[in-house]
Amino acid sequence: MGISHDTKNQIANCLRQLMRKKNLTRISIVEICETCGINRRTFYYHFIDKLDLVCWFLLDELSQLGFQKERRHWSESCIMIFSEIKHNVDFYGNVLRSNDRERFIDFLYDISTQYFNIVICRMPRKYDPGFVEFACRFFTHSYVMTGVDWIEAGAPGSASELFDKLSACMEMDFGDLQL
Repeated sequence: MGISHDTKNQIANCLRQLMRKKNLTRISIVEICETCGINRRTFYYHFIDKLDLVCWFLLDELSQLGFQKERRHWSESCIMIFSEIKHNVDFYGNVLRSNDRERFIDFLYDISTQYFNIVICRMPRKYDPGFVEFACRFFTHSYVMTGVDWIEAGAPGSASELFDKLSACMEMDFGDLQL
């Protein structure tokens, strides 16, 4: 890892330290910089704002776990993501209680949509592009909002249990059900 990555990691660790005591909304860039012993220019050289730092942290954690570098079953990738989030549930819960909640959820939607697009396009059966877009939105909404609820509840159970529940819901057949 290079100096730039080390600096970003240092800034992320300082933010995590501060977030143990207070909400992301109440933490200033100046406070992050003072905690890290850096100046504001250094912060803004690496990040646009605090949420950019939070998003970088999640992507960096997943990268260190080998996410998207290795081909693996899609369920393993989902469980890996949920495990990472569970490991840092207080951090992500804090972000969801901040003024950046909607922007963070939008970020989760963006990366999830990309992920499900890859998953669906790698399926043996080829789907119409319009259906692929619809399916990506469906799975993204299901997984992201269930994940947000799970984080806000303190991530009860294991990442595998959450994935198994989501999978079971996707396999439900309402075929001949009458109401």
